[in-house]
Order: sequence, then C-alpha cells, then structure tokens
Amino acid sequence: TSTNALVLSEEYTNRIRVLKSIDYIDKNGIIGLKGKVACVISHMEVLITELLFENKFDGKSCAELAAMLSPM
Repeated sequence: TSTNALVLSEEYTNRIRVLKSIDYIDKNGIIGLKGKVACVISHMEVLITELLFENKFDGKSCAELAAMLSPM
C-alpha cells in the first residue's frame, strides 16, 4: 500500500542521512572509502568498519582479535 511505501521511503531517507553523517557516502550519494570497506564485510558492517578506521585492531594478538569479534 502507499502507507507502507511511505514508511519504507522514510526509513530509506533516514538511513541515507546516517550514512552521510558518518562519511560512508558523500553529499552526492557517492560511496566513499568507509562505504566500500563496509560493502565487503558480511556481518555488522558499520560496527566493524568503524573499529577498523579507529585502529581498534592495531597491536592486538590473534587471541585478542578473536575475543573482540566472537560476540558479533
């Protein structure tokens, strides 16, 4: 129905706004580096991409990385 389409359109618009605010896409709707990285991750895309770009994995051992990622 048109009501469902309107709700989906609003949800889509909100998601685009969030992706722009965290630099996954630019103001023209072009996918940026963070967006491209998130596209190749199959689970928890935004969270893992943010962890990567904030260098949260640097200097961690394999065991520490496994512990960080296993709950996801």
